[in-house]
Amino acid sequence: MNVLEMDFTSATKLKIKNTGSVILGFCLAPDATTQIAGLKVGAGMESTMLASALGDVANKFLNAYNSNIENGSYEVSLVLE
Repeated sequence: MNVLEMDFTSATKLKIKNTGSVILGFCLAPDATTQIAGLKVGAGMESTMLASALGDVANKFLNAYNSNIENGSYEVSLVLE
């Protein structure tokens, strides 16, 4: 599922909060549907990272995925410093 489409840079910082009860994966992908290795955020956990931790910053799509049948939920925000 596509979360965000934008131009990422090596300095882009994101805060991802998993508000659900299943582990979610997040990645930077070349399109809105691709699910590639990125960063997993545990249920109820929050993580702040550079976009490069999620994949190639040349990719414009931040996608979320899970391998569980249960739906997940999340909040994503840009960290401006």
